[in-house]
Amino acid sequence: MQKNKKYCPRCGALIHAGDAYCIRCGYSFKIRQGKKMNLKTIVIAVVVLLIFWIGIRLITKRPVIPNGLIDFFKNVTSNKTG
Repeated sequence: MQKNKKYCPRCGALIHAGDAYCIRCGYSFKIRQGKKMNLKTIVIAVVVLLIFWIGIRLITKRPVIPNGLIDFFKNVTSNKTG
């Protein structure tokens, strides 16, 4: 591949790396340049939310896992057929 060039993923045309649109098919590179969330970011967000949840439950002196959720899982596991 030539320097400062890229291929259009839709039609395969060779275009300048800085172009916002493909000159052959009109494919827009601008919409697809958004930052993607990676797995590390998602895991960190989930851990932070869990810590926040546990903290709030402990401060309000409630069980960390709500009783309704415990009952739900007890029912699901006891209703298995096999």
